Amino acid sequence: MLPVVARKDPFLVKKKGFTLAEVIVVVVILGVISTLALVQFQKTLEVSRQKKVEMNLNTMYAAYSMKVVKQGIFTPAAPLDLPGINSLLNLSIPTDDRVTYSWPQGSTQITATIQ
Repeated sequence: MLPVVARKDPFLVKKKGFTLAEVIVVVVILGVISTLALVQFQKTLEVSRQKKVEMNLNTMYAAYSMKVVKQGIFTPAAPLDLPGINSLLNLSIPTDDRVTYSWPQGSTQITATIQ
């Protein structure tokens, strides 16, 4: 008589590795997490840009105040953009493609527009 060898059912044998469903779930979770992180990063960039513009306007206001103290009330003879403001107030604020600074003719206010 031949010895009986027990065969293992191939469906009951544990296989090493991950199933396709497990991999898909992990990829979806990573995608959601990265999307949330990207949105928060963009909000943080926008807040930092606004703070930078606010600091630049404060610097311009301080320089304007010093010019007023030296010369009395002062308004530009023509509308100015950032290079003109830098030149007139002896500043070196760098240009930014997404921010437009303007100083209307005859006004005492410098404005900034963020695009």
